[in-house]
Amino acid sequence: MNLDELFSDLNTQHDEVQCDAFITGGRCRWHQYRQALRELYKRVRGLRSLYIARERNRAEIEILHAEMNGMQDGPEKRLKQLDVLEKSGFQEEADRSIRYTEREFNRFLAQVLVFRKEFGNLTEEEKRQRDLEGWAEEMRLKAAIDLAANGRISLNVIRNVIGLPAALRKQLTNEFKQPKRLLAWLDKQQDTTLALDHAEAELASQEIRRLVEVGNAGLLSDRSE
Repeated sequence: MNLDELFSDLNTQHDEVQCDAFITGGRCRWHQYRQALRELYKRVRGLRSLYIARERNRAEIEILHAEMNGMQDGPEKRLKQLDVLEKSGFQEEADRSIRYTEREFNRFLAQVLVFRKEFGNLTEEEKRQRDLEGWAEEMRLKAAIDLAANGRISLNVIRNVIGLPAALRKQLTNEFKQPKRLLAWLDKQQDTTLALDHAEAELASQEIRRLVEVGNAGLLSDRSE
């Protein structure tokens, strides 16, 4: 058994359930969309750095091989051989990290595409209104969970509500005075699981990842695939 076989089930990052249920799920649709965008942006930045690091490492290995040509056996050549061995190990780790990050990238991209179809192109005022409604929903959800878990709404939720615009604060405060209705609302919450179009996401992913690579230096080739 080689190392690839040994670690074939290893996942150092997030699985699909984590991505869908715990990272972006459990909140209103608009906040799911916003969080999916944040997660996707993190993966774009991560892939950009990983692609560059992998390509730089390749170049350094090529330089070491060129320097060893014609060198006599001895400690200096051995040190360069060890450098090559070390950098080859880094190359394997970079490839593995890229695979994991690309997988998360694809998952969050699939989420974003679903929400883009749902929300379309909103004006800044419409986005602001969605933000307000989203935070109201977030506070309502946190309050309902507090009631279900502890029988009372936490001080942290109350403090957050105080910072909202007056009309929204009054609306939520009135709702919090009716705990049975709030718990009934929690029971009726819809499933937030998304119907993802993986084929569409894969096509978009290939193009976006190509732009991420080329956008770094314009020098990276299909060797990264």
